[in-house]
Amino acid sequence: YFREGRRAGFQLVNIASGESMDFGSVKATGGWQPYRRFYFNPQAFDMGKAWIEQAMKTHPDLIVIDEVGPMELENRGWSGLLDLLAELTGQYQVWVVREGILREVLDRWKIPEENVFLIHGPKDPETTKQLMNRVLKYIT
Repeated sequence: YFREGRRAGFQLVNIASGESMDFGSVKATGGWQPYRRFYFNPQAFDMGKAWIEQAMKTHPDLIVIDEVGPMELENRGWSGLLDLLAELTGQYQVWVVREGILREVLDRWKIPEENVFLIHGPKDPETTKQLMNRVLKYIT
């Protein structure tokens, strides 16, 4: 979410169930881990991993990762989970990646470049619409 035109926080959302949880914020919150200008909820990382592990039991056809960032390149955040997902076969994956770290992500996880949805800056409604169109194109 945004405040005064600037990113103020994040929600972790399970798109299958609609469940959500506070994931990150610019405000310091007890027990949350700082990274750059944000604080991240360690319980949200645990919940997200549990959601993905549960979903993987159903052998989904499509996996969307929004988004891979510098935290993961520093072996933090979702890096361990991305290591596992990069090894999967049989599921189409879309990884959202910022333009400035594309090469590092491709080199690290060896995913096909056609599986990357590249963003050039902060996501706006048009970028989100483009991502959804890409996902819908695959599933329809």
